[in-house]
Amino acid sequence: MDKSTIFFSYSHKDAAVAKRVVEHIEAAGFVVWLDLNDIELNMPVGYQLAVGIRKVDYVIVLVSENANGSDWVKREISLSNYRESQAGSVVVIPLVLGDCRVHGFLARKKLFRIEVDNLEGLDVLISELKGHIDDSSDPQSQFNRIYQGDVISGRGSVNSMKWSY
Repeated sequence: MDKSTIFFSYSHKDAAVAKRVVEHIEAAGFVVWLDLNDIELNMPVGYQLAVGIRKVDYVIVLVSENANGSDWVKREISLSNYRESQAGSVVVIPLVLGDCRVHGFLARKKLFRIEVDNLEGLDVLISELKGHIDDSSDPQSQFNRIYQGDVISGRGSVNSMKWSY
């Protein structure tokens, strides 16, 4: 498997959790585009975010109360939503911190939940990403099944799976 790339969107107020999540994703073999590592000081930030989102395979949004109040995260979600609509496949994956409320088009997606002290929901997300990437029998294997209304958490709660192609 070639290393898939992930743009990680989060609020800087959640930096401690975000760091643990990114380390976990990288340890699973993915390359993560992260603002702290990938933004150059001599170029406009908005432009670099747009280019970063365009270049990656997936965008994982760490949804939290802080992220819901962040203009930067909202901008990244908007760019990602546009990218997803153009690609015709799932690009944006919500990773929800705790019992945070999920808004907009993210609320219609499969939700992966984590807690500050429990990243098991992230393991489920990583496993599903790897499963779809490695599934060579499916010509649309790059996680392009659209999930609607499902919730996955470390506590094992799974609402009915609805798959669309």
